[in-house]
Amino acid sequence: MMSQLPEGMVFVAESEGIEEYRMANGMKVLLSEQRAAPVVAFMVLYHVGSRNEAVGYTGATHLLEHMLFKGTPTFNARRGTAIATVLHRIGAVFNATTWFDRTNYYEAVPREHLELVMQLEADRMRNALILDEDREQERIVVRNELERGENDPLNVLEIHTWATAFREHPYHHPTIGWRSDVENVPTERLREFYHTFYWPNNATAIIVGDFDREQVFRWLQRYFGAIEPSPHPIPEVYTVEPPQEGERRFVIRRAGEVGAMMLGYHTPEAKHPDIYPLAVLARLLAGGVTTRLYQRLVDGELAVSVRAFASHLRDPGLFEITAVLRPGIEHARVESAIREEIARLQDERVSEVELQRAKNKIEAETFYARDGALQFAFALGEAEASADWRWFIDYVPNVRRVTAEDVQRVAQTYLHEDNLTVGWFVPKNTKGYGAAGAGERWGGSLHCPAFFKLEASAGAAGPPSGQSFAKRTVSFTLSNGVRGLILENRANPTVEVRAALFAGRAFEPITQPELAAVTASMLMRGTKRRSKLEIAAWLEDVGAEMHIGANRFLATASATSLSPDVGRLLETLAEVLREPAFPEEELVKLKSQMIGQIRRSQEHTGVRAFERFSQLIYDRSSPFYEPPASERVASIEAMTVEDVRRFYRAHYGPRHLV
Repeated sequence: MMSQLPEGMVFVAESEGIEEYRMANGMKVLLSEQRAAPVVAFMVLYHVGSRNEAVGYTGATHLLEHMLFKGTPTFNARRGTAIATVLHRIGAVFNATTWFDRTNYYEAVPREHLELVMQLEADRMRNALILDEDREQERIVVRNELERGENDPLNVLEIHTWATAFREHPYHHPTIGWRSDVENVPTERLREFYHTFYWPNNATAIIVGDFDREQVFRWLQRYFGAIEPSPHPIPEVYTVEPPQEGERRFVIRRAGEVGAMMLGYHTPEAKHPDIYPLAVLARLLAGGVTTRLYQRLVDGELAVSVRAFASHLRDPGLFEITAVLRPGIEHARVESAIREEIARLQDERVSEVELQRAKNKIEAETFYARDGALQFAFALGEAEASADWRWFIDYVPNVRRVTAEDVQRVAQTYLHEDNLTVGWFVPKNTKGYGAAGAGERWGGSLHCPAFFKLEASAGAAGPPSGQSFAKRTVSFTLSNGVRGLILENRANPTVEVRAALFAGRAFEPITQPELAAVTASMLMRGTKRRSKLEIAAWLEDVGAEMHIGANRFLATASATSLSPDVGRLLETLAEVLREPAFPEEELVKLKSQMIGQIRRSQEHTGVRAFERFSQLIYDRSSPFYEPPASERVASIEAMTVEDVRRFYRAHYGPRHLV
């Protein structure tokens, strides 16, 4: 290994198939060979994010991220070599994201194009144009993005929670920046920011997928090795948030359909050992149907949804609990229920069954998030940004070591009143459906990035890349007509199952919109053998996930588990598809939840515009026609168990199932 390295590149460490190298100019390099597909993910991660900003230029990191797509002297629109154009030509999946602790630029490409994207990223590391006319264009784009966020009640709630909880540390600022800074920051200030932080000794290059190591070393030296390290020390963030000395509260009153709330408790940085029991605590509270807050709030018909999330950042962050209220439910009632469940965790140790279920869930989710070269690179990059890439390796083993005593201790240590910020979003009275705002976007939240659910995955390690997907795919037909396809990939110890049949919205009666969605959603709410809670516990015990829903034409099921549990996964999927019980009490709960979700969706101007557009260009009989929200709500309210059973009998069966 050492003899293959070019002059100036040093091998540092290796663990679990990840290799670390250091270049002479200070740039860190992480490699992970994975050969399931002839593709490779390349990422340059800069250790600069909104934590490096201050009042006057908040949002500079994010705006600069946009500006770096405008080009360099080599790659620019004027020469017909715009960065986006070049990457589209080679079929790249590409983008960039900004976060508290880092900014990353990434591409997933066929392996033969790796050199080109390495050349491109090295070029924009030091040669970005950053022109004033480009800043004006991107300022408008970012301002529109900011305004969309301001119209999303949950985003607004989260921004204000962090801004209230952090008064001195720069986590006070939203990643996108404050409006006046975004609109007025001068181009020269962006250039100054670029020349301060965009250097090889403040960057980590991450390469995951199917590549030749010796070639990669040559290209790294050719394109990045020629760049000098920064002539100045990279500025450190030295501001420390002082301990909070009492509960903080705020209320936001805006037009909207349903209320929401967030509780944020100060927690330590990613390198702190309490991060792991805090992650387990979050899953115990709201990591699935069997969890405490789901049972208390969602099944208790107080909330439409609930989430708990333990941040892991370079500096101390927050433990968040977010609930979207059912219409007509008072905020105080939901907050009281949340606090009671927290008090229970502080007073009583969790059972071993509950503890193991939460730990299994985290382990499974961690492996799911690493499935595919691009997602693997993202997960590795997040660890590198918030702690170190070894955090990526050690995370699951550290979670496995968490005890019931650890969970109780961190609940007592961090989830107390003096450490708490509470925010309420209280909707003002509006007429009908259509208040300003936006729909629920857990994954796109400012403080919980959506990279773990990328739609485009670049594959993972496994069989030699010379074998095509078609040749590796096994197809079969069961005696009852069910068709199956199997593609083996042993890079990650996970299994994914997808199933589909023609039972989507296009097949429901015109007079009963949402019947397909209700029927699909009822399948997981009890069978002739097991209740909803028993099904959920059976899956959550091993960290498995299963979701069934309906789109325009199809009813679809998606299920994921660790490889040893594939039998349990398939058994459960078969049971819910073949033996649904359609219990009356679950239909009542589901109807209430769906009505709440429809009302929240009407807070999103894009949803309302799309619905109205479809109504203007399509006839009511068209499958592309979107009924008004009021009609969908009325249809759900009138729906009966017999309606659901009738639709199920007509459209569910083995002959059309794949």
